[in-house]
Amino acid sequence: KSPFKKDKPLPVNVIRDISLPVEVENVKIKDGLIVYAERHGKSRREGTLFLNNVNATVSNIKNSNLTIADSLKLDFKADLMDAAQISLALEESYLDTLSGFLLKAQVGSVNLDFLNSVLVPFANVKIASGNLDSISFKAIGRQDLAFGEMQMHYNKLRIKLVKDGDPEVSTFLQNVISVLANAFVIKRSNSKRKGLMYFEHLPKQSFVNYIIKTTFSGIASSVGVASNRKYIKKYNRALK
Repeated sequence: KSPFKKDKPLPVNVIRDISLPVEVENVKIKDGLIVYAERHGKSRREGTLFLNNVNATVSNIKNSNLTIADSLKLDFKADLMDAAQISLALEESYLDTLSGFLLKAQVGSVNLDFLNSVLVPFANVKIASGNLDSISFKAIGRQDLAFGEMQMHYNKLRIKLVKDGDPEVSTFLQNVISVLANAFVIKRSNSKRKGLMYFEHLPKQSFVNYIIKTTFSGIASSVGVASNRKYIKKYNRALK
């Protein structure tokens, strides 16, 4: 059976399923490099994110003598795409039947075009201009969905639709839509407005994919592409 067709459990479930007893106080990563690549399901174009200067601590790795207070913890700092500093903190409960977790993150100032390595192949959208002052967010998730709130402060944002994942090629219609989107949909700047985050996790998606897609949902609502109201409706419907 192909490994790509198997369900991918969240981190605490992976640790709990180890056949031997495990109890590790912490594991430290120093000056590491992480590369994440994914292919679009239809076009097969590849989007890539990388983090260097990774310094992280994973704490309380265990699958025995668990109590209700036990959580897997991750504290993480790195440079995202050689462009922005990112810090992230994650806690995931061992005994929560839905594998509940709390995620907090901050990203420093950067030119927004660093997102193009992912946006272009996956959404046929290119950041033409824009400067990020900061991103901070907090999300609560579980094995089936995540919901949170993002503060994304930026200015001078402009986007451009592109053809077949080629950042240099756009059709006439795409150019027209880009002009309309920049005029009536995309919010050029933001210094106060909050964006919501909402994403439904599929069992075959990796945890990293889950976090990335949840983060991008917050970016989409912050810039006006997605609606906070629709996210709330989807969240309430999923809870029911």
